[in-house]
Amino acid sequence: MDALAPEHLAALGVIAVVAATAAMAARKHPGGWVVAFSKLLAITILAAYLVENVAAIEQGIWTPGRFLPLHLTDVVTILSAIALWTTRQLPFELTYFWALSASLLATLTPDLGQTFPDVFYVTYFATHGGAVVAAVFLAAGCRMVPRAGSVLRVFGYTVVVAAAAAIGTVVTDGNYMWLREKPDSESLLDVMGPWPIYIVAAGALGLVLFYALDTPFRRMRRSAAGRSRFAPSNSWPVVAGIRGHLSVTAACGAHLARGAAFVRRVTQLCLKRATGLGQVSSKAPSRAGGSPPRGPPPCLKTTVLASSRSPSSGEDRAAPT
Repeated sequence: MDALAPEHLAALGVIAVVAATAAMAARKHPGGWVVAFSKLLAITILAAYLVENVAAIEQGIWTPGRFLPLHLTDVVTILSAIALWTTRQLPFELTYFWALSASLLATLTPDLGQTFPDVFYVTYFATHGGAVVAAVFLAAGCRMVPRAGSVLRVFGYTVVVAAAAAIGTVVTDGNYMWLREKPDSESLLDVMGPWPIYIVAAGALGLVLFYALDTPFRRMRRSAAGRSRFAPSNSWPVVAGIRGHLSVTAACGAHLARGAAFVRRVTQLCLKRATGLGQVSSKAPSRAGGSPPRGPPPCLKTTVLASSRSPSSGEDRAAPT
């Protein structure tokens, strides 16, 4: 299929519309449908990947050198389904950076000989485009944010996948991740020089793209660092909001309960001591009786003595009868 042919533009249009609509709907109208849509999209991506392999087997074109999941776009296809189903942080980060670089470039410059309505046309854009939709949906719609240091972390995983692809290329006599030669269709590799220079150039370009994709989240991470410790993470928006409110409410309730208990104990203590003072005063004999009254409790002794001193003589007043 020629790049920018009507079938190609139609596929790009569908991918763009689905990604934008799903992300905006998730932001404006979060709810249970978000989880259902995410799982449905995960099933769709995996089903398309399996149908592609089954179709290749039925047509007798499946070989270990072509259909093993050793292309980066095949890896992110599987990981995008995992990220959609589990919303775990690492699968999301790998999906976000790989889908919006490798998978997106694969949809813009497809290495595809079939056109609509061939099954490989459908599965190609369902897997590559589905990964792009998943990345946009999770990041923009579900507000998942890559962690600090995710760029270098994902680049390290990229090197690991490239090493596995190199081993697979040698063992199967294939061309995974285009490590043996450039693809037959037009791509960015055509302007990156001959082999093996284009491999190094592609790696450098990937690192630059990762840093560019991380740019919108740097300020968000700095802002999040100063937020309340009750803010939940790695969860669906509606569930995150509920969990956050419940956490804050529970914490405030615990503080109020401790404060009420403290006030109650202080009140009981004061009432008990005030009752003791009244009993002492009512039973105290006069000076003529010969026995002096007992003093107040230790915690009130200083206050009572200070208030009972005569300003002229400095002597203590007689205890009331």
